[in-house]
Amino acid sequence: EALHWVLRHGPGVVGTARARGVGDGFAKVERVAVLGCYRGRGAGRTLMEAVHRGLVDAGFTKAKLHAQQDVIGFYEALGYAPQGDVFFEADIPHVSMCCTLTR
Repeated sequence: EALHWVLRHGPGVVGTARARGVGDGFAKVERVAVLGCYRGRGAGRTLMEAVHRGLVDAGFTKAKLHAQQDVIGFYEALGYAPQGDVFFEADIPHVSMCCTLTR
């Protein structure tokens, strides 16, 4: 029931993400991960742009996610806006964020 993405560099995997439909045109992006040595080098942006293209191709119009508090700026640069207060998930502060998907 989920869509999955893998970001490769050479023969290795450097990032992953998944998303699933949650109703009303929304997809929830989950389990976004990029190897530490690839962060700050555009890998996360490349991965998320592929996720967004795939979601649009699958018919979704909006995306939401739970962003760890220390990467809110990363997701804001991708068009996400914070929604609500900080909450804890796996003992890590998070914020719900949403964006409208465009081609």
